Amino acid sequence: RSVANGLDLGEVHQKFEEFQLRLEAFEQLANDLREELRSKMDQRIQNMNGEIEKFASRWSSLKPKTADKCTIEEAKKNAAAMQEWQEQWEALKEQITTLEGDCADFGLEPPSLSEIAAVEEDLQAQQRSWSLFEEFTTQLEELMNQTWLEVRPRLFVISDIATEWLTKLKDVPRDNITHLLAQQVQRLSSGHQGLKNMTGEPFERDHWKILFGILKMPADTKLESLTF
Repeated sequence: RSVANGLDLGEVHQKFEEFQLRLEAFEQLANDLREELRSKMDQRIQNMNGEIEKFASRWSSLKPKTADKCTIEEAKKNAAAMQEWQEQWEALKEQITTLEGDCADFGLEPPSLSEIAAVEEDLQAQQRSWSLFEEFTTQLEELMNQTWLEVRPRLFVISDIATEWLTKLKDVPRDNITHLLAQQVQRLSSGHQGLKNMTGEPFERDHWKILFGILKMPADTKLESLTF
């Protein structure tokens, strides 16, 4: 049981058996840890599904709603709210991406997460629509901040804005928001036709006072400060 150099093969065999036992013990420990991690991954997947469902419920109940009449301030508020919703969703998606990467590292199937596609599709559609509405109302607000005397010689600008937006909306999917936007644009276009016929260029100051009275405008309204 020894070789020429005096090496004891029995001792080698014994140590090899000890090594095999330790290796088997290590493999068992690794398997136990792997199963424990798999169990924890299952729990993480369940927790993530819970977070997605909670976000979807909040979104369904609290997302910006349209109304028959939406002021510029309301449109801005809704657009800002949409940005906040988008940021919350992106933060949740980062956690989802991390979870998917961890599943891949442990050789697990991609996690089955509910409602992601439906929530993201609705969120993106709402974001696009409210961004358009905000863009239009911002452009309209710039026009409204000018005085009537500044706008009157350039009434064609109103027609240009309306035409630009009517053309742009032809290629935009219709929903409640873009439908409301189309109504606003059409109202602006119709208003331009009426304004062309009532510029008041030949009016004297007394004529303007009479007109302001007919329109029930404040008594201190002045032509110089009258905004569009």
